[in-house]
Amino acid sequence: MKRFVNLLPWNYRRRQLIRRRLLQWGAVGVILLLAEAGWLGAGLVQRAEVQQHVAELESEYAPVAELARQLTEGRKALRRWQDHRNAVKALEETRPALTLLGLISRAARACEGRLRIDQLSLQPRQVSPAPEPRSPASPGRPASQLSAQGPSATVTIKGQALDNLAVAQFVANLRETHAFQRVELKSTAEQPGGQMRLRSYLVECTY
Repeated sequence: MKRFVNLLPWNYRRRQLIRRRLLQWGAVGVILLLAEAGWLGAGLVQRAEVQQHVAELESEYAPVAELARQLTEGRKALRRWQDHRNAVKALEETRPALTLLGLISRAARACEGRLRIDQLSLQPRQVSPAPEPRSPASPGRPASQLSAQGPSATVTIKGQALDNLAVAQFVANLRETHAFQRVELKSTAEQPGGQMRLRSYLVECTY
């Protein structure tokens, strides 16, 4: 049962009600704004911490990046050096072949037409694999020399001559060039038929 009667005008009571609701929702809005501000503040703090951590990582990674750059440049320099070495090696392999061809031709011309060269073949030097660490080197010879030096290159010369004297002179001429480690007459044989008897020969030179 009501014990009081609100005699205030309805307009006044409506304004009070609106003000009360505004105060209530304003308080809620302020709380929400404070919560959002706290959340944004925490996000900014976390972002600052992440940026600082990233800066520290970048500072720690800087020497690694510099080392990686140096390694890349080193690989490029190594490839250029290998290309240069291969080019020099190709020139070194070509020049002795031409030089030996000239020396052999000169030795044949010195026989004054009594000998001719029919076939000439060159077997280049083959690099032997490096020895295993367990296998000992030969006495009086370092292991580094064993790995660096391979079988000698070989020049095989086949042809015909008027007689054995021409063949012997040709072999002597080759030895006098001092361009070969060894000059060996492998075989001679008489070629039958015809009015002029020729002798075939096989000479092997190593260098």
